Formats: sequence, structure tokens, C-alpha cells
Amino acid sequence: MVSIKFFVDWNNDAVFSSTEDISTDIRRLSWTRGREAEQEATPAGTATIELKDPAGDYSPHRSTSKWGAGNVTLNREVLAQAVYGVTTYGLFRGRIQSLRPQITAGEQRASIFCIDGMDELSRKIFSAPIGGSATGPGGSSNGSAFYGVTIGSTDGIIDNILDNSSWAVARRVGLTANIGTTLSQWWQYNISAKAALDELERH
Repeated sequence: MVSIKFFVDWNNDAVFSSTEDISTDIRRLSWTRGREAEQEATPAGTATIELKDPAGDYSPHRSTSKWGAGNVTLNREVLAQAVYGVTTYGLFRGRIQSLRPQITAGEQRASIFCIDGMDELSRKIFSAPIGGSATGPGGSSNGSAFYGVTIGSTDGIIDNILDNSSWAVARRVGLTANIGTTLSQWWQYNISAKAALDELERH
């Protein structure tokens, strides 16, 4: 039997602990996967969670929430997993974009809307020169960092883009595709990190 677990890093410590599991409060959960192999580009994925909330614990305005005073707020990281036997599969990882109370006849609910990391990457500005072998930032122009990449496998370049975007290694599952393509030259200037990833997917 498959069970679904959903965690929110309420205390913002970059750890999804068992005490941050909101699964028992979920009435309905739906999500869209942002990265699909057959798609040319990578859109942002989303998740919508409808929750039972009789005590108002999911209200940002409640100072006595069971999740801690001030912890129920936007931009908290979320993680959805499927557990089958002893194996755990990642389903979704993103951040809270909206928290909405929903009052219905005889029941108080809350709705959380989340968007995955592709949205964050769309706001990171990236530049890469032709050729070069540096793997760290190499200066800036008009406030936008130049980034010298090791020209080689597309997976290596993807790692460099994510490094430049301060994207933690733990969040990279599914973002290095083992494509095996080798590039002799690659140049991007002043585009979003997401657009750079989309460009690599087309190679």
C-alpha cells in the first residue's frame, strides 16, 4: 500500500522533520509535475493542498498555531513523498506561495498553494561565456554575474548553473538528466537560470 507524506519546513531550518508532517490534516492534494521528459521546456510545477483546520493552525495570523508562533508564513519549503514498503519516492518539492483560510458550513479549512523551484530559477540571472574552464563566478557586468563553465557534458553545465543560483545539492534530484551531450561552445548572457536550463534541454 502506498502512503503519501507531506512536510512543511515550518521553522525554516532546512530539515523536514517528523514533527512537521501535515499529512493527517490533508483533505485533498493535487500537483503538476514541472519537468517532463517529452516536453521541450521545463515549466514550474505546482501543488495545491486542502486541509482540515478546525483550530486555525494554518492561519498566518494565529499566534498560538501548533506549528509555532510566526512559523506559518509564505515561502516555507514543502516536500511531498510517496512511501511504498521501505522505499520513499519524491513527488514534489517547492515553496508556499499562498495560504488561504476557507470557512464552510460546519467546517473550517485552509488551502495552501505551492510552486516548485523552476519559479525560483526563472528569477536568477545567469551569464556564461564561450569556452573557458573556470567553474566559479568570474566577475560581473551591469550587476549580472558572468559565469565561466567547463565546456563538456550538459549535466556538468547544469550543475554549474545550479551552483551559480545557490541551489542546494539536496534539491537537485531530477535536474541532472544524464543526457550525455558534449558541447564545445556554449554562450548565454543575462538570461534566467531557468531559460539556460531550457536551452540545454534542446541540445
